[in-house]
Amino acid sequence: MKTLIRWTGILIGAVVLVGILLGIAVQILVDPNDYRDEISTAVADATGRTLTIEGDLSLQTFPCCGLRLGPLELSNPPGFPDTHFLRVENAAISVRLLPLIIRQEVLIGDIELDGLDLILISRADGSANWEFGDSIDTDPPEPDDDSGSGVSGIGVAGVHISEGRILY
Repeated sequence: MKTLIRWTGILIGAVVLVGILLGIAVQILVDPNDYRDEISTAVADATGRTLTIEGDLSLQTFPCCGLRLGPLELSNPPGFPDTHFLRVENAAISVRLLPLIIRQEVLIGDIELDGLDLILISRADGSANWEFGDSIDTDPPEPDDDSGSGVSGIGVAGVHISEGRILY
């Protein structure tokens, strides 16, 4: 019995040590600033708007993985004033790894927005700058037959805003 407990302790210690070493290796080897242009391009492709990331990006690896961003700005859609739609002085987001690995669920921790400046504009024709996409789909999406692939759910633990301003 003592041998089983000892080997279990050694196994748990080895897993913890590998996790710590992996976190340190990610901090040393991965520079999130290398992906700044890819993030901006992905946002432009998905929304048709320009995302400008002015500050540095930094990774967090403990207690969960996350990303910290410096100042960033999201533009208005075409046809609206040439000002920003959203501006944030600092932002942070984290993703919980175990639900992602085990159940393929994206569970976002707290989203922190410091210095939020949000300008909401609606025009007389009913269009608004906070609408994303060309049309609203009122029919729910049909489930895929391929249930073994993809992410099964997305959740957000909370959003914390400090020093925010919303102008409508």
